[in-house]
Amino acid sequence: MTLQGKRDSIFASARTGFAIIVAIIVMSYGLFFYLETSAEFQIRGIQFERSKDNQVVITEGIANRLESSVELATTKFRVMASEIEEIGDSAQLSARLDQIESLYVDRLHSGLAAMLDKDGAIVWLGGGGNNNGSGKSGYYGWNVGNNLSQYSWVQKTKDALAPVFTGEHAPGNNNIDLLVMTHPLVQHGQYRGQLVQFLPAGPVAQDVGQNLPEAQALSVLDLDGKFVLSSDESLLHQQFFSSEQGLNTVGGESEDLRNAVDAGLRGDTNPQRVLYRVDGEEMLTVGVPVTEGAAASNNAPVYYLLVTTPVSFFYKEINQVLVAQRLQAFSILAGTSVSVIILAVFVNRAASLDREVRRRTSELQASNTLITQQKKELEKANEDLKQLDRMKDEFLNIAAHELRTPITPILMAAEELEDELGKRSDVRMIARNAKKLQRLVQNVLDLARIENNTFKLAKEPANLGEVVYATVEDYRAQLEDKAGSAIVYDMTDVPMNLDKTRIMQVLSNLLGNAIKFTKQGTVTVSVTKDAAAGKVTVAVRDTGKGIDPEIMPRLFQKFATKSDSGTGLGLYISKSIVEAHGGTMWAENNADGAGGATFYFTLPLAQ
Repeated sequence: MTLQGKRDSIFASARTGFAIIVAIIVMSYGLFFYLETSAEFQIRGIQFERSKDNQVVITEGIANRLESSVELATTKFRVMASEIEEIGDSAQLSARLDQIESLYVDRLHSGLAAMLDKDGAIVWLGGGGNNNGSGKSGYYGWNVGNNLSQYSWVQKTKDALAPVFTGEHAPGNNNIDLLVMTHPLVQHGQYRGQLVQFLPAGPVAQDVGQNLPEAQALSVLDLDGKFVLSSDESLLHQQFFSSEQGLNTVGGESEDLRNAVDAGLRGDTNPQRVLYRVDGEEMLTVGVPVTEGAAASNNAPVYYLLVTTPVSFFYKEINQVLVAQRLQAFSILAGTSVSVIILAVFVNRAASLDREVRRRTSELQASNTLITQQKKELEKANEDLKQLDRMKDEFLNIAAHELRTPITPILMAAEELEDELGKRSDVRMIARNAKKLQRLVQNVLDLARIENNTFKLAKEPANLGEVVYATVEDYRAQLEDKAGSAIVYDMTDVPMNLDKTRIMQVLSNLLGNAIKFTKQGTVTVSVTKDAAAGKVTVAVRDTGKGIDPEIMPRLFQKFATKSDSGTGLGLYISKSIVEAHGGTMWAENNADGAGGATFYFTLPLAQ
């Protein structure tokens, strides 16, 4: 072969090799963008599904806060009405109303209470005023003697002889939007007048939605579809289904959202999640009905609560991580590509087989480096997700601590009401629900401590038999109220070191479950000491319906429950307490034909 032929062959090989390298780089970029896009799409999808579920929980929590306020107000009105319906003399009535004003008027939001006669005229005012304490001053534009019969809620209460929940704009120059709740006064079957409570919509909306980020919008509709509370004050008293501003702001142009709101106003108690677009932006609205609460005779809604969130808000937490990851991976790929091109030019100039082999080897090494780097990026992304989970645990811990603060004054207020008014069902209802909330907050706090490895025991010398006996006696009356039911326990002395409060918490949870699922029968508690094995076994046996086979494999896991009234935290926390003592806990369905189940836990005698 001539020298020119050799040169032509070298150049041809170089061009071919360079073209192959360029093709490989192009394919690598295409594959990179495809994999990155697919991974981001999957991560966003997972984040969105979690956010939707979280949004339902947040909305239900807001609805529960508003429902508690409504329940408290209606209970107060019900008690107040029962006291004043039997008073005939107007002077006595006014004096009595002034006496009980501090019990029934909402001071937290500077609320105003009023009593109207059968013609709609104001005969008494209580509370009211601004934050400086100017009460009964007509701050909201009404005074004793004013006739309010022109307002639709006055006539509706009179016609239906039932409470009305709506909103109104206060007269005068104060420019105040109000939340209105009424209660009819009926004496001997005849309409006598009505009680009305006015609450400023702004402070109530801020209180109800105090934990909502600025990006999320809160709206509350009455049963006529009118905005009575809203993050956007311009929507107040407009109609959701007919107001152009209301439709555009909340997304009422969506047929799915209109249908969901209509269903909620007609009594559908299921949370509604609707995804739609407003001006090109994707939005998620969660709707939850608000009822009068446990004191109501039915579960019909009195308001409908909506929380609207831009979908982009859900991705805010992970956008920066995804962008940083993409830029870093792209930089590595770009740097690798530049290096490969430089190496290709050098190898093409040399046009030797040996250098071609080394260039190919370098490309493979670069690919391996890229794969290793991407693996590290995925590991970092996984660590970021773990950090988000830790932030969730910290949030639960903080939320539980914050929720404990208002429960104590509620219980104290209930005790004071009981001392003043006697053991009445409505006062007991307040105390019962406050205690229920207290137990829920304690469970959430215990869960956070367990998850954060900060759960501690306060062990002391104690008699396990006496601890069991005291707990059984606390629950004996509760079970024996059921006809044909009883609780059985024989006292056994077992001195040992333990945290009495936590062991009583475990026993209370097991006994509470046994009593709840035993409609009729016997709950048997036994304490068996095994000195040879160095342990004591406590068993709680019931004759209820037993453990559902579907729930059995995950019985002691978090949130494992098929009960409508349980959180699924009790058994998980109980097992953690027992294991912290060095013991074990398990359960099994009874196999002797009597039905029911038996829960066991052991504690070491020497601790």
